[in-house]
Amino acid sequence: MAKNNTSGLELDPQDHLEAIEGIGPGYAKALHKIGVHTFADLAIYGSPADLRQDLVDKAGVDVPLWKIENTKGKQESWLHQARELAKVSEKIQPPTKVKKVSRSGEWEEYVSFMVFFDSKIEDKGKRVWRTRTYKTENGNEELFPSVEPTPWVNWMFEQAQLPDALTAVLSEMDADSVTSEADVMPETLDPVSIEIIDVEVDEDPHSSILERKLIAKVRFEISGPESSHLVEQQSFFLIEMWLIELENMSGHQVASIDSRFGPNTCTYTREASFEMPPPGQYELHTVLLLRPPNEKLVSYAGPRINIVPELVNLKAVTA
Repeated sequence: MAKNNTSGLELDPQDHLEAIEGIGPGYAKALHKIGVHTFADLAIYGSPADLRQDLVDKAGVDVPLWKIENTKGKQESWLHQARELAKVSEKIQPPTKVKKVSRSGEWEEYVSFMVFFDSKIEDKGKRVWRTRTYKTENGNEELFPSVEPTPWVNWMFEQAQLPDALTAVLSEMDADSVTSEADVMPETLDPVSIEIIDVEVDEDPHSSILERKLIAKVRFEISGPESSHLVEQQSFFLIEMWLIELENMSGHQVASIDSRFGPNTCTYTREASFEMPPPGQYELHTVLLLRPPNEKLVSYAGPRINIVPELVNLKAVTA
């Protein structure tokens, strides 16, 4: 969601990018450096990762990917907000492509779309999916509550406004030739799935008075058709932990665990201790990486940690 002040926002050729939740003056300045001056400029990026890479390469600013995705609370990504804001301004239109004269034998782009598959973990640990489609020519966007292809493919055909002759041919296709969700899902199921279930942080009871430490416990689960093979082979995996200082959004790696799967189990707990940071508010980010040839990476944000002074000592309070 964009900030609530957009209804009275006076828009000009250089939009107020700070109207987007998560973008402050510093990030707005960095976006200007890479040529992003309007909501429409930002809306045409295909993914948060593409935007982050441009900021690194062209502006020398490394914005955390989770910051651009803006997954905290109930906010949407910068790109989603930019598309919504672009729609409310008559002055802002997505960039129009230069039409070139078609020549015999050459392919010409008639219309283009972007498709996004989003997922989240619900309270009971179940992963749910949705599909977002976006027409690049005019910024039209639609949301579908699953990855079943028929609804969003039909929407794209409607938005494409194909010539009548081609539309007639498509409408005559036999329904049996359309692949159902049941046909697609078994082939697209991830052979190996890793899910970080929970991360807990507390004071390390074995640390000394002079060197206070925290201990983080990571609980995760492996599943999928190929997971049993990885367990039997006792394949290696790597866990890295990063502590993000929330006031200035800076972070550093505090722990690394190089381990391997054990036989006959799919749920694991690993723990690591690290030095207690100075007083302040922090958030722990955990990354789990499967070693090649079954390379896969998953991440987990949280918990938040408040380090408060207590007499001459420091005390960790999990938010």
